Amino acid sequence: AIEAGVPVAVATPGRLSRLLDDGHAKVAGMELVVVDLAMDLKQRDVLSLPETRRDFFQLFRSHLCGPLKEASAAAPRLALCGKPKAL
Repeated sequence: AIEAGVPVAVATPGRLSRLLDDGHAKVAGMELVVVDLAMDLKQRDVLSLPETRRDFFQLFRSHLCGPLKEASAAAPRLALCGKPKAL
């Protein structure tokens, strides 16, 4: 179903990268890409974890940097979401 294209994608960096790498999803046609960076079960900031940080930057470099650089109407918007730390 997502191979036909979706206007909004919400996923963790690793999951979205795999879907794009395997051809199950395409950035073309996406209006919004939401990258889930919520805290893990041990309440760690996921970007502090080396594998998640690597996945995020791999996703950005391989799939999102080009379309976002173009800044055309067809380029997706990028949103990073996560649960903020308690004050």
